Amino acid sequence: MKNSARSLLGTACLGTALLLAAAQPAAAEQVLLADHVNLSGVSGATDAVREQCGLQTLIPELVAASGPDVQLVEGRPKGGRVLELQVAELHAPGGGPFSGPKWIVVNAELHERGRVVATARAKRTTAAPLGGTCGQLQKVARAIAVDLGAWLRDPQGSAELGDR
Repeated sequence: MKNSARSLLGTACLGTALLLAAAQPAAAEQVLLADHVNLSGVSGATDAVREQCGLQTLIPELVAASGPDVQLVEGRPKGGRVLELQVAELHAPGGGPFSGPKWIVVNAELHERGRVVATARAKRTTAAPLGGTCGQLQKVARAIAVDLGAWLRDPQGSAELGDR
């Protein structure tokens, strides 16, 4: 093979490789999430719910398991992409299924380099006939985590997730 043909073939291979590399999706930047969400000041979060249900750590753990490239960090995350969660509502009177439906509303803000780029409000309700108050709230938390995980795959604007 002549040098010009080799050069042309090499250029074509390099061009194809560059096109294929450009077509590959870039690795998503990791999203940092605090390993604890605060329930203080949330009406409906009784002392029993705060002490026995474990929602403060369960909610972030479930979101990290459901979302792409979410990493739990101790304390308040800083820099890069940060997901902030706030439990806005928690309705959970004691008495399990006999005290009516239970629900949680979680507000989420996705920050990039300190700037809010997307928000979401996720609400889920259950009136499951089985399980105590904590079991019902944990079911609701799992559903919210799935909603937020799906939202994190394409977070845009201000989203309303789950039950309305």
